[in-house]
Amino acid sequence: MDLTDLIKEGIHSVAIVGASPKKGKIGNVILTNLMRYGFKGRVYLVNPKYKEVLGIKCWSSVSELPEAPDMAVIAVPPKAVIKVISELSRVGCKLAVIITSGFKEAGKENLENELISRAGPYLRIVGPNSAGIFLSKLRLYASIEVIVSSGKVGIATQSGAVGGAISYILSKLSSGPSFMISLGNMCDVDINEVLRYALQDDDTEAVIAYIEWLRSGKEFMINAKELSKRKPLVVIKGGWGEVSSEAILSHTGGFSGSYEVFLGAMKQCGAYVASDLQEACEVTEVLRRIKSIRGNRVLVVTNSGGLGILAVSHLEHEGASLPKPPKELLKELVSVVGKEPTGRNPLDFGGDSRLIDLLKVAGIDELKRTYDLLLFLYVPTALDTKESICRDFRSVSEVSIPTVVYYEGGWKEEVIKCISSKLPVVTSINNMTKAFKALQSRAKFLRRYSLNTE
Repeated sequence: MDLTDLIKEGIHSVAIVGASPKKGKIGNVILTNLMRYGFKGRVYLVNPKYKEVLGIKCWSSVSELPEAPDMAVIAVPPKAVIKVISELSRVGCKLAVIITSGFKEAGKENLENELISRAGPYLRIVGPNSAGIFLSKLRLYASIEVIVSSGKVGIATQSGAVGGAISYILSKLSSGPSFMISLGNMCDVDINEVLRYALQDDDTEAVIAYIEWLRSGKEFMINAKELSKRKPLVVIKGGWGEVSSEAILSHTGGFSGSYEVFLGAMKQCGAYVASDLQEACEVTEVLRRIKSIRGNRVLVVTNSGGLGILAVSHLEHEGASLPKPPKELLKELVSVVGKEPTGRNPLDFGGDSRLIDLLKVAGIDELKRTYDLLLFLYVPTALDTKESICRDFRSVSEVSIPTVVYYEGGWKEEVIKCISSKLPVVTSINNMTKAFKALQSRAKFLRRYSLNTE
């Protein structure tokens, strides 16, 4: 059964094989997360060492369970995993998530092959060497990674820790995962099935994928292109050069191909390739919330002339058009803000301008005649407080054109959390420029298939 159909049918029961009462043990963490997040299904614990764990009955083996669990999370030594998989296959379990490492990535390919053989045709496997899965819609938190908040971004990752880090960064941007699937060695379920699931999942608006190697590049391109037509796909590639590619062998047991070929393929299928996690999360949020833009005409509004100059320098280098506002629009801008700006793009209203007045610019309807994107750059002054900045940004009701905020200065992390509840935010000029490029690339890709949302 395909992963999409399996999840659609529902996961009504979960067995934790290797459940433990000891804090710090994987079997304890999985159980704690599962219960704390409010999983509504039945939970079965398996460990012959205990009669009960955290007040829940513990069974000696999978074969003794009163029913076949829909899913099993396995955290026992590698050789014991083989026996558990055989039992799960025999009783009719649908999905096994293997946290245990020590298979192909450790040079034990024969052990992983036996794993696949014992699973048979009906038991699907995530892993081994996985960090578990998180499915927000099912309230299923069966992972050892820290997930702070749920949201609308799907995370498909060959590294559990990378998935956890992405989830944390998204939480700082008022976002989070709709799902996180840590694929590990991908002996069975792979990135392609996750992309197909993301395509049909109504709770997922964008996807971030961390990839080290692909079993079938051609199949990936087909799935990535179909997903990109509907939802933004942002990819982070692990393994660029000789040393990093060798490191993949000992991490997930696969071989990484040419990075240049990979970049070309991602461009063809409409995916954006990010170089680090912060960039991936910020670009994802911009693409998810703005969807698309009509052209490359950008207006930069700021209270800092220097920051504005830096911003337009980068934007111009990347092909942005920076037209000056027409006379009538400039007149309206001055009227709304209450003062004349220095320069005509960037529009620098100076450090003595009030944030609440600057933000009114975003609501001017006439902007859409001249511009496709508004970049709002703000640096706090001694006139501001953290509370006043948050209050002013929360007062924004509607924007006339797509708007991205770049905030730099005091209380940055806390203020960005406030701003991002209303508007997409970037934390550097570099990521601001990359977000602009990503919007341009996505608009071009969608136009190619007559799918532009504008």
